[in-house]
Amino acid sequence: MAITIDDIEALRRRLTELPRNQPREVSKQEVVILLASELGAARRRGYSPEELARLMSEQGIAINAATLRGYLRRKRRSRKGRRGTSTVVGTKAATTAKPASSAPAAGPAGPPPSPPIPRSAQVVPKDAAPASERETHDARGARGSANVER
Repeated sequence: MAITIDDIEALRRRLTELPRNQPREVSKQEVVILLASELGAARRRGYSPEELARLMSEQGIAINAATLRGYLRRKRRSRKGRRGTSTVVGTKAATTAKPASSAPAAGPAGPPPSPPIPRSAQVVPKDAAPASERETHDARGARGSANVER
């Protein structure tokens, strides 16, 4: 059977016009997730998890207070985990990404600086001036004298 462009367009229209498909049954955890903002608002208005669980049970959603608290806690944790990450939650990159502020500043590419040589390992020629008379350089590269008056 050959498929025509008209067939594809007709199917496209039907797919576009489909109403949102919502499952007929949801789990207790999904109920709590779907009602999380309303349950949180009720908690802020002073309702306890026991009172909210009783109210939900009266509406046909049999749940106890401990389960309700656990589901709400899990929902809060998952929401906090998503805050501040711009990557997809659940990927290794999202959990190991470092903030940009901790990244070192980009500098010129080249060999890494060599570590400083300890004083005990430095070789000084025999005819060199004593340490008190040698010229030194400070951190800015300015010349000075190691001669310190005491």
